Amino acid sequence: MRSSVHRPALASAAFHAAAAPHRHALRPQVSGGEAIGLETLCVRVGAQEYALPMGQVEGLLHHQEGMSVLAGSAELGRAPMLLLDLAELLGRAGAQPDGANAQPRAVVVLARGERRLGLVVDRVDGTLTLSAAQLRPAPVTDDFSGQHLLATALVNGRCLQLLSADTWFALADSPYVVQA
Repeated sequence: MRSSVHRPALASAAFHAAAAPHRHALRPQVSGGEAIGLETLCVRVGAQEYALPMGQVEGLLHHQEGMSVLAGSAELGRAPMLLLDLAELLGRAGAQPDGANAQPRAVVVLARGERRLGLVVDRVDGTLTLSAAQLRPAPVTDDFSGQHLLATALVNGRCLQLLSADTWFALADSPYVVQA
């Protein structure tokens, strides 16, 4: 199956929890008995590309000047939500937020039931459907960033890291995070 990049409205992807609390067994969507792939949202932090299963994505917001991250909140309709900066969570260098060449950042709104969480990224590149053949097991690491990896994918020479928001929701429940 060929992967395709497109930018339509957000869709959903199917996946289910595995034994480890921060890992998932990925299950591509099936239509009429035929696997059609895992729908993901592609984002960028610095030079690294990441993908989030669309089943965890509720929407997108523009990151506005002065919107605090890591210990702040943003309004999405009715309730404030915690914002987490993906670059800081993964220990990566993100885009420089100020200066003449600064690009506007984005907030990916993640959902789990009634709970919402905003993930600040440098850029949103659109959606991408991944086939099971493109997915490889994530490297096992003991660091905090390794807890977020579901798999890696090589697509047309691009190396994507497929992420899960499970540990971010657990972090949001931590007594060490202060919400505004």
